[in-house]
Amino acid sequence: MRKSCSISSRAFIDTMKDTIPDCSEHVMSAKIEYECRRRGSQRLAYPPVVATGISCNTLHYVMNDSIAKDGDMLLMDAGGEYFDYSSDITRTWPTNGKFTPAQRTIYEAVLRTQKRIIAAARTHLEVENDEGVKKRIPTTLAHLQHMALESTMAELMEMGIHEEQHLPKCYPHMIGHFLGMDVHDVSSVPYTEPLKPGMIITVEPGLYMPVEEWVPEPLRGIGVRIEDDVLITEGEPEVLTRECPKEVADLEHIIGANHKAA
Repeated sequence: MRKSCSISSRAFIDTMKDTIPDCSEHVMSAKIEYECRRRGSQRLAYPPVVATGISCNTLHYVMNDSIAKDGDMLLMDAGGEYFDYSSDITRTWPTNGKFTPAQRTIYEAVLRTQKRIIAAARTHLEVENDEGVKKRIPTTLAHLQHMALESTMAELMEMGIHEEQHLPKCYPHMIGHFLGMDVHDVSSVPYTEPLKPGMIITVEPGLYMPVEEWVPEPLRGIGVRIEDDVLITEGEPEVLTRECPKEVADLEHIIGANHKAA
């Protein structure tokens, strides 16, 4: 699994380097597959999502047939399969190499939530009851989802969106799933299963801002998801896809350097 995740992480970097403002989604889809295969992946683990512009708000967009506009974001959800072991990564970046202030606002909100959830991806959580008594309980994906919802709502409030009824419209999916010899390995394991050392989960918060009046105008239509593969251990969680950049400065450097060279 470490090898599979490393292959896909490095494939993402080379795919980012080839991003241009008017890139086509199908070429970028072919690029990530090529970069995974040339590093040893036998195939992609699942049909990739390569979305630009408003299509970033479609969770399972697999048409991959549009041309990006200068200023669009590109959301890529892809991963290679290495001797039957799957990886699953999502990154979102500006096609022209520079986040707009609105894009950066959404992106950094998602990244903060992801970092909070990864830090909590341990075998036990410490919780406090109404009387202030603390206790340790086994961590589950259901617990992490609750934390992700709380974090995402707090981020939306910072943007001026205070009504909780809007949360499902902006974040309509689960925080993650189990991962192994399939992308959902295994789908029969419930989200209430306690996390144990050796398990691997994805952590993939997102924000998908509708084009609606209650969304501040600069934020409308922006979609961002950030996903990493995380190994549960006896202590600190291990991010298996840590080689894949996700900080704003790193993404702008990788993509911007390509534009300067051109």
